Amino acid sequence: MKKILFLLIATFVVFSSSAQRVHFGCALGQNADIKEICTYIENLGYNCQGGNSGSIGEITIYSEVTINDMRFKYCTLYFYNNIFWKIFYYNTIEEPETVVSLLERKYDCKSDSEDEFYYRNRDLEIQFDGKNLKYISLSVTTSIFY
Repeated sequence: MKKILFLLIATFVVFSSSAQRVHFGCALGQNADIKEICTYIENLGYNCQGGNSGSIGEITIYSEVTINDMRFKYCTLYFYNNIFWKIFYYNTIEEPETVVSLLERKYDCKSDSEDEFYYRNRDLEIQFDGKNLKYISLSVTTSIFY
């Protein structure tokens, strides 16, 4: 009985944390097909271009992107061996304080700064420097550098 309860709790934690990591139809740390993701993004109405160079792949969206009510001028999704590694949202259109406030509410935490944000939980690291927002898979980063 304890084993079943543990599996249910573990499954819930995995799904609830991955729900926070979904961007353009894929989740950080998961296998992804770059061509499929690029097609999906284009079907959403964005102008994008993607490709691979060795083990590193990327898709850049060349239009304004809105994520969780935060607007940015463009963004790039990065992949390592077809695993969604990180996404960088560049040049916020919102005031930095607004972005920090939205992130604090979403992740139920308090930032040390009004215009910068840092959050780390399990496989997810989020950085906002007042201009750019980054979501990074720590497990993929670890597998690349160690």
